[in-house]
Amino acid sequence: MPLVSSKIDGAQLFYRDYTPSTKAAAFKPTEDRNEAGKPTLVFAAAWPFSSKMYDHIMLPLCESYGFRCIAVDRRGYGGSQWSGALKPGQDIDYDTFADDLALMLDVTRASKENGFVGVGASLGCGEFLLALHRHPELQAGCKGLVFLGPSLPIPLQTSRKSTGPPRSFWDSLLERLRNDRYEALAGSLPYIFGEEGTKLISSFEVRRYEDIAMSADPFALERTVQIFLERDFTDLIEERRFKFPLLIIHGDADAANPVESGPGFV
Repeated sequence: MPLVSSKIDGAQLFYRDYTPSTKAAAFKPTEDRNEAGKPTLVFAAAWPFSSKMYDHIMLPLCESYGFRCIAVDRRGYGGSQWSGALKPGQDIDYDTFADDLALMLDVTRASKENGFVGVGASLGCGEFLLALHRHPELQAGCKGLVFLGPSLPIPLQTSRKSTGPPRSFWDSLLERLRNDRYEALAGSLPYIFGEEGTKLISSFEVRRYEDIAMSADPFALERTVQIFLERDFTDLIEERRFKFPLLIIHGDADAANPVESGPGFV
């Protein structure tokens, strides 16, 4: 099981690294499966999930299309520790998440050779932006970003952003997490996928996402909400320092992060 020690506090961070085989026969291979020069695809998950939220797309991307896929577990989710033994009292914030992601990009050499494309969902989008901002040496290896339902610039009504849920929405979620986090997590899926979105996947798939969320560290679940409510990316987005392609895929039924208050990169 691949683990990396965080440079910040020694927390053990887990990732999965899938490389297409050059020997075994692939199921349903595409014509360009063995084409050289493909970038590595690196995945950062949405709250409250681990990288397993991407299982259903990483498998065909690797086996059928021939992409190396790296799936990172944010600290406190999946196989990653929330905090490390070197600095047990270390505060964890958005910068910590970004630095952990940058470490993964470096350790796996995803930013070398053919470079990488970052795929982020919700919170994961901010992690990629901040990782590349705080570690500009990685920008040369970034061939593009794909943002799925981004929570940018901040998933909250503020003086600079009139749309989005008020703070009371998130306080209610935090209260429900404290009282019954299993019910709260299951009840959050319609906000994450949209009311219609949950009807487009099977009940078994809904249960899979519930199980992924419920396996997260309870401290991570609560504190991560506080973390993404404290960081407004408006200034970073307006700087427009990044020169690589960006694809944003955002549904029109996102109650937590309405599309009309989206990132504003264009």
